[in-house]
Amino acid sequence: MARCFVLFSPRASMTSWPILTRRNTRTSSNCSGRRENVTTGNGELHGFTSLNQLLEDGFDPAMVVTVPGLGTAPVAASSAGAAHITALSTRADGALVASGHTYYVFAGGRALPVPTPAVLARLRHTDTARPLVGTVGPADTGASMAGGVLLSVHTRGVYVSYRGKFFPFRSMAQISSDGYGGAAAVPVPGTGTLPVIYPNSGS
Repeated sequence: MARCFVLFSPRASMTSWPILTRRNTRTSSNCSGRRENVTTGNGELHGFTSLNQLLEDGFDPAMVVTVPGLGTAPVAASSAGAAHITALSTRADGALVASGHTYYVFAGGRALPVPTPAVLARLRHTDTARPLVGTVGPADTGASMAGGVLLSVHTRGVYVSYRGKFFPFRSMAQISSDGYGGAAAVPVPGTGTLPVIYPNSGS
């Protein structure tokens, strides 16, 4: 399953701000945003011209992943802004989108509806993405969630997605011992219709 990452590389070209995003050839529901390059369909990386552009395009800076380098990944000549790449078009983790009268949060390529204004207010305390306005359809709300995404549900704890299910962590120590130390969890309004499996089969 394709994943969409926003990654930061300290060795990226300084001719543009060293945060890149990978363009998707279609509005894929299989991308999840993380920090530095946003990887998508055709594999090209698009740089941001400024931190402000990253924020204006709806990406959550908390989801950025630091990497040591870009390897052989191709970097496009056009910036993410010039290529019209946004957190919505890439279905980036933490993207907050107002569609009609409902807000949605993207996690692992799936749009999770925010049920009430009170829940939205709680999410806004931890999800620092600037809300975008756009269309979220059945393909987004019914998309398969990518595996390995950490999700944080207010007052209920942290989960990891795997094969369409949520597995809760028993403690913060388990998150670290299972290899997720330092990874950002996507703030989500709840688990929605996805099943929660107890207990987590991790360490």
